[in-house]
Amino acid sequence: MRKKLLTVALAATMAVASVFSAFAEDVDCTGWWAAHSQGYEIGANGVDLTFSSKSYDEAASNWNTPIVVVYAADAKFAGGAGMSDTAGYTEYAVIRSDAYAWGPANANGTTGDVNSGAGADNWAAAGYTMENTGVPADDAGWAAWLEANKAGVNCTVKATKNNDKVVVELTNNGVTSKTTIPVDASKTIYISVSGELCKVTDLKEAAGGAPSTDPTPAPSDDKKDEPTTAPAGSKDNNVKPSQTGDTAAVAVVAIVALGAAVAVVASKKKVTE
Repeated sequence: MRKKLLTVALAATMAVASVFSAFAEDVDCTGWWAAHSQGYEIGANGVDLTFSSKSYDEAASNWNTPIVVVYAADAKFAGGAGMSDTAGYTEYAVIRSDAYAWGPANANGTTGDVNSGAGADNWAAAGYTMENTGVPADDAGWAAWLEANKAGVNCTVKATKNNDKVVVELTNNGVTSKTTIPVDASKTIYISVSGELCKVTDLKEAAGGAPSTDPTPAPSDDKKDEPTTAPAGSKDNNVKPSQTGDTAAVAVVAIVALGAAVAVVASKKKVTE
């Protein structure tokens, strides 16, 4: 009887795991701004994301890797192309895996302030900060990092919101950036995963948690160039649709089913004893 109970519990546990994996997203970033994950709200408890990524064989630049976008909107974005066209869309920051980031376009319509090089002073004046760890020391180090992305890497994103500040910690193959972003405290803030010439797979949300509070700062690498195309607004429709759903409700059902199965087997054991 104990073996039967264990078998039922194991089967139910596997069913619960399959429920969660069924709602993992894949985002095929065939070109810049071509695809995005759904928007994940950065609520009171923050949001944690995990995913795998593999850059295309033809990837030749550091930015041919995943990025995250922090924005506000009137409603949650469901994934795919056209995120910038979402009603009430306000973009606060685009953060690349290689510890390079920028804010929204300036009032005169030029490219937003960036975290290194000529735009660093404007970036700081606007209230943005970035601290980095694990940044390669030279071009050879960056080349090795990109090759690792081509082979396949695991990435994590941790985001929290405290009034008018959002903090995003993005880690890709040992390179971690911690970015503080000024936002409108009255708006609902979301984060989405995208990239260029890379495929994001098995993107999942976990329970929220604060980013580490004591990263060891390292200087940004000014050798990294800006994207070769406009940072926002591209209308490439070559997109693999993302999967969405209410994982919480389905998970509850699966867990209840697990409890019921265990209870049934236990009750049968009592009757036969």
